[in-house]
Amino acid sequence: MDPDLIKEVFSKVYLYQKPHRNPLALILHMLPAFYLSCSEMLRKWEDVVPVGGSHEIDVWPHLQQLSCDVISRTAFGSSYEEGRKIFELQKEQAQHLT
Repeated sequence: MDPDLIKEVFSKVYLYQKPHRNPLALILHMLPAFYLSCSEMLRKWEDVVPVGGSHEIDVWPHLQQLSCDVISRTAFGSSYEEGRKIFELQKEQAQHLT
């Protein structure tokens, strides 16, 4: 909480470095999130496609939701559905920016 100490840490980035993490650990951390999110997406597709039949599905919105869901689960510990409002606001902000 000391401002002088904070200033020193930020000004001497060569001295105060973050420890390097193993990239494999990050991937292993994300696997359960990918599994849950993909399972939910496939379950939704199974509900749309009749058993033994075929059906055309626009996968793009589902892949966007999959990405958001995985990010939500790994970063915040909740699914995309629980944080939908935040993602909608981010999407709106990106549209305003462009």
